[in-house]
Amino acid sequence: MRSIEFSTGALARSEYRQALQMLADKPLNAVELSALRQDELQPLVDDLGNLDVHQFAYAAFHAPSSMDPSFE
Repeated sequence: MRSIEFSTGALARSEYRQALQMLADKPLNAVELSALRQDELQPLVDDLGNLDVHQFAYAAFHAPSSMDPSFE
């Protein structure tokens, strides 16, 4: 079966929980948990263990491509 994946960032910018709700019960087998901006990264990392992704055979994680070391 061909993998069909949606990025949470494409569905609901910065709202990965909302995006996962949008994908619930859809015939998809992959999801990309997206934190494209630095300020989105830590909340998603902190919440990874609480996210229900059991319906997906594959889960990818997309982090920012660059980081500002002075960011807090």
